[in-house]
Amino acid sequence: MTTLFNIVAFACVTNLWIESHPMIVVRMSILKWIKWPWFERLTNCAKCSGFWIGLISNLVVSGGFSLLVASMTSILSELINKKLNK
Repeated sequence: MTTLFNIVAFACVTNLWIESHPMIVVRMSILKWIKWPWFERLTNCAKCSGFWIGLISNLVVSGGFSLLVASMTSILSELINKKLNK
């Protein structure tokens, strides 16, 4: 149950990272320093960001890397993002 809650929470954090105005300002200032094209795509994509946010957040919360949690966070983030942007 806790893992499911964590996946939903990580997906919500991802969507805040992708869509919220304060985070867009933060992302843009980070992108001014890091000029790699792949990094810009990573920070604008719910599926890409969701994977890394899920992987790192699970490490912080549970103390270990879980590709399953990261993958499920990625897919859920994309689904939520598509639903919100209909």
